[in-house]
Amino acid sequence: MTLTAEQERRLVSNIKKWARILDESAHALSSNDISKLFREYDFSNLTPDQFRQVRSSVFSLPADAHMVAISLRQIDEYARELEGSSLWSGGIAHAGTTFRSLLASEEARNLRDVVEHGAEYVAGRGRRPELVQDPDADWPSVLIIDGKVIRITVFGLSYEVKPLILAAIEFVRVLPSGNAGESASKTPNAAPA
Repeated sequence: MTLTAEQERRLVSNIKKWARILDESAHALSSNDISKLFREYDFSNLTPDQFRQVRSSVFSLPADAHMVAISLRQIDEYARELEGSSLWSGGIAHAGTTFRSLLASEEARNLRDVVEHGAEYVAGRGRRPELVQDPDADWPSVLIIDGKVIRITVFGLSYEVKPLILAAIEFVRVLPSGNAGESASKTPNAAPA
């Protein structure tokens, strides 16, 4: 089935929307520095405001890690639909294929599985039990170097996310602009990756 110009426009627009969510989630992960709070606060005597800050920081980490995985998957789903369109050629096809092949890797699939089905893994019913190397490490942790998310670790296994985020951003950068509501200033940048 051939896509109409309107369908192509909507697919591109949605890819860009999910890329902004990816960008925001990766940025939130890279700026979440719980260790900074440990250095600043006396944890034996937290004020109510300090307690709220610590709680927010602790609980936002898995949500942001989950949103990175969801955003990457959503970009992939929209890219898959765009693949059969007239837009899928040249730089778009190259960047889209690069992104989709990275996301199809076993490592990326495993990351999505453990963050999206964490409860099943905690209950011992995850479909890939070998992904649980440390059952006590069910809370995601993030390696950040120079303010950039490098990897996410869950259940004792680390997953490189920087190449996925960078490939998604590169794919979005080559997509056509000029869609209603789209502007160059809204295109994600590579800062959080």
